[in-house]
Amino acid sequence: MGTKNSRILEMTLQRCGGNKSQAATILNVNRTMSYR
Repeated sequence: MGTKNSRILEMTLQRCGGNKSQAATILNVNRTMSYR
C-alpha cells in the first residue's frame, strides 16, 4: 500500500507541476474520500 500511495503522490505532483501545497490539498481530499 505504501508503494501505491507514493505512486499517487508522484502522479499528483506531476499533475500539479511540482506544486507541493496544491498536491497536498488534493491528497488530503483523496484521503478523506477513501476513508468514507
